[in-house]
Amino acid sequence: MKAKVKSYLILIVTFAMGIILGIVLSNTLMRNHYRGKVDRLRTPEGFIGMFERIIQPEETQRDTVDVILRNHFEKMKIQGETSFKKFQILEDSLYMALEPVLSEEQNQRLTEHRERMKKRHEKRSQGEKTNEN
Repeated sequence: MKAKVKSYLILIVTFAMGIILGIVLSNTLMRNHYRGKVDRLRTPEGFIGMFERIIQPEETQRDTVDVILRNHFEKMKIQGETSFKKFQILEDSLYMALEPVLSEEQNQRLTEHRERMKKRHEKRSQGEKTNEN
């Protein structure tokens, strides 16, 4: 190969690698950015802060609005936990119904997926507990 062709080839490969790296990094950063925002909404401060930015309460309203938001945050958090527990019961039922129908390999993949989801949920739950303290 001529030196000129090699130079162009190296330039094109470098350019393509830069584009791919940029896309991967961009997606990772965006995912982490939005995950952080959602995690903050799961704390009283994040929940109240979001509504205060939207409402922009006057000084005379601030204490009353804060009490209302805190009260509803707790109720909504309890509802979310209850809903998640109900979801887990339904999920258990689904896995029990699927198990006799699926092959051993399919059941293994399903079990691995379920374990990954449990770990992800536990990580988020641990993050919420640390944010509350």
